[in-house]
Order: sequence, then C-alpha cells, then structure tokens
Amino acid sequence: MQIPALKYFLMVADIGSIRGAAEQLNVSGSAISRQIQKLEHQFGAAFFDRNQKGMVLTDEGQEFEIHARRAVRELDLANAKIDNIRGLVSGKVSFTTIEGVMNSWIFPTIANFKKTYPGISFDCRILSTEAIIDAVIEDKTDFGIAIGVETRPEIEILSVIGTRFVAAMSPHHPLADRASVGLRDIQPYELLMLDRSFMTSKHFYRSGIERGLSFNTTFELNQIEALVSFVVMTNRLTILPDYAVSPAAKSLGIVVAEISKNDLPELQTALFVKSNRRQTVAAAHFLEFLNDRHPAPSEGFFVEPR
Repeated sequence: MQIPALKYFLMVADIGSIRGAAEQLNVSGSAISRQIQKLEHQFGAAFFDRNQKGMVLTDEGQEFEIHARRAVRELDLANAKIDNIRGLVSGKVSFTTIEGVMNSWIFPTIANFKKTYPGISFDCRILSTEAIIDAVIEDKTDFGIAIGVETRPEIEILSVIGTRFVAAMSPHHPLADRASVGLRDIQPYELLMLDRSFMTSKHFYRSGIERGLSFNTTFELNQIEALVSFVVMTNRLTILPDYAVSPAAKSLGIVVAEISKNDLPELQTALFVKSNRRQTVAAAHFLEFLNDRHPAPSEGFFVEPR
C-alpha cells in the first residue's frame, strides 16, 4: 500500500468529491480514482457511495478512515523524527482556527517561526468553533484555536486568551466617539453581524435575550474582513472579539468601543489539541512557539488555563 493512496483517500473523504480533492492535491482526478479503486480492491470493500451528492463514506469507509489517518500520522511522525536526527526540522503543520486570530496571532507567529524553521509548511482551515473541535477530536488536524471552548475529556487545552468584545463601527456612527458602550446603547442601531454559526454572534444574542433586548440585524456574513469593509461603507456597526480588529480594518477607518463585561461577558479563546495525541516534531515545535507568542495585551489578555 502506498502513502499517496491513503492521502488521496483522506482528501476525498474530507471534501466529498474527487474533483475537489484533485484541485487541492494538484493531481488528476483519474489518478485519484485509480488509487481509491486499488485500495477498495485490496481490502475487498467499497469505501464510498458514489451518488449525486458526491463521494460519501460507507460504513467500511468510515472504519478505514480511522486507521488511514492513524497510519499517515505515524509515518509523518517517523519522517519528521528522522529529519530531526539529521538536524533537518521539516514537515507540515495542520491546524484549524477561527478567522479573528489570524492577523493578531497566527500570521505574525508563522512569519517569525519560518525564519528559524524554513523547511516547515502549513495547512490551515478556518472553521466555526464546533467544527474546529470536531476536527481536533477526529484527528483531522494537529491543533485548533477557537472561542468559547468548553472543557471536555477528548481535548487538552494548552492555553487561553481572555477575550473581550468590541463594537466596531464607521467613524461617522453616532457611537463612534464613545470609549465604551453597553448593549442598551447598541440596541437602537442597525447591526451588520457575523452569521449565527459564529460563537461571537451566539454569545451576543444570548446576552441580549438575558437582558430582555432584541436587535435590528439587517445583514449577516461569514467573513470578518469583508464585514468590516461593509460596516465602514454603510456607516453601520458590528460586534467582534477584541483581537479581530486587524491592521487592515483599522486602515479602513474602523473605530471600536469596548463593550461592558457586565453586559457581554468575556469568553476564552483556547489553543487546544486532542488528548494524548502524538504530535509530529514540526507540530510540537510550532505549538511551543505559538504558546510563547500570544496577542499583545491590547489585543487580548493572555492567561494560563485553570
């Protein structure tokens, strides 16, 4: 059995189509099809149902996926350790995260890390908190960063950032001259919000309901930078984690007012891994590096997990 065949199989399992996997891996769809057919022939099982919805794992395919991920990870570990013995730290680090931390934490850390370890590459997916937790538990990624993560036995939280929230708005908004606001100050104004799959929006609306408040949300989007651009363009207001207001957003003229913690309590943004996961040398190096280089206090106060 060849490792590329396993990687082809896993990519199709993740994406749900051969065409999509081929685009991600930069190989032909026919090459992927052949390798999957060889695997199915070798094990005497059909790993996928091929229908109009794409490639869906069968029961046999789901069982094979568990072992395929384990096999690929073990071989990546072996390869990384051999390189480490030779003094060549290389390999790939995969992670899933929320969008808000990318500019304030992830991008600067990767840029500094690459100066010391230029041979390491990265594979990142931006997902919702629930999807990030699932990806970590299912061994689809080395680690995750998400907001509002609750303690559970399947994951180990390495560190947390105490995360406050801000009202981000056009400089021409009526609240733009305020250093801080409460939910009742925000309530009369039209809101442009992250969609309700985001933990920020869930937390905001839940806090409003607890205080008997409803909000006039007229637009929802699943991408922070685009949302901020639209907020400035329309002289409106949105709610974001404090670290999510990037330099690019500030260059557009966005201004922020801190929201009272009594109105919108702080949540924790957590860096976490699957419990007892054996990390590759590359991932272990980067996790240590990342844990030491958190956002500055002005962008989120860092504390050790309790």
